[in-house]
Amino acid sequence: MRAYAIYVLPYLILSLFLHIKVILIIGIYLFGIIVLVFRNQHYFDK
Repeated sequence: MRAYAIYVLPYLILSLFLHIKVILIIGIYLFGIIVLVFRNQHYFDK
């Protein structure tokens, strides 16, 4: 159990710092997918 805590603590600290970046990356990817879908539908309508 102690070894698990030793591995988890640095990961939690890193995840706190990277959490905002991860949310931004996910948001950018989702926005990009939405834009691509709408552009593809726009071309199909023509």
